[in-house]
Amino acid sequence: MVDRRGFLALSAGAIALTTPGRVFAQSRNGFSGEPLTRWLSDGINMNLREDFSYRDPQGLLWRVRAPYTTDGASIPRFLWRVAGSPFVGLHRDAAIIHDAFCDTMSRSWQATHRVFYDAMRARGMGETEAKIKYLAVQEGGPRWNSTHRWTGRFGLFKRPRSQSKSFFVLRDPKVALSDRIVERRFEEYQSTEHEQASKLIAAENPSLDEIDNLTPLTDFDVNSEVANAQNIVDQMTSENPEGQLLVPPEFLNAPEAVTPEMIEEAAAMQSIPR
Repeated sequence: MVDRRGFLALSAGAIALTTPGRVFAQSRNGFSGEPLTRWLSDGINMNLREDFSYRDPQGLLWRVRAPYTTDGASIPRFLWRVAGSPFVGLHRDAAIIHDAFCDTMSRSWQATHRVFYDAMRARGMGETEAKIKYLAVQEGGPRWNSTHRWTGRFGLFKRPRSQSKSFFVLRDPKVALSDRIVERRFEEYQSTEHEQASKLIAAENPSLDEIDNLTPLTDFDVNSEVANAQNIVDQMTSENPEGQLLVPPEFLNAPEAVTPEMIEEAAAMQSIPR
């Protein structure tokens, strides 16, 4: 004979067995569900319309509060050419989590990049593919400390954490353009390095810690690249009386329109007819 208290306990147990998501907290290494998103009219940014979260294998919750707008910029651009948009495929949901925490910088960059890998695996991505994508964000994604933010292991585009990216880019047109040229060169460098490292990962299946400590085949000389880019901008641009920067058509959409050949050609030119 089961008394009323016993009946209630049995009922609660039955509910727990049949609908665990309603009784227990979000399980480890799992998402809260499917993200509710919509593309904005610019076709670049995606808006998260409801809160979305992921709990990693250690039980730590990574929650993104709505509304949140992202352009996937925490995923290195060169990887887009290889794997497609950050918002298509098994890495989409991991990219939302990764992008949000790269924006807030509320946790370390190491933990934020590592959760990108865990979240991709939780969505069913194969180990090798997830490691290859993890390598990309580890090498070319944003990094930060208590005072500053920068790009990748070589410390490109360092700025104070309190300074917004848009202000940083627009502070000076010539600096902004030279930064774009350096960014394009860095993408080409990353693409070459990543191709070689991907073959190593596929062949040897290193651990994530071993991937963190991979040594680049070649160095990226930041100071030299910045100096070369500034020299190119000085040669290729001019200012009108109103202080506006005049840029040749092939540079208007830099870095997308700027090929390595164009940069080399510009660097070799001593003067350009106006």
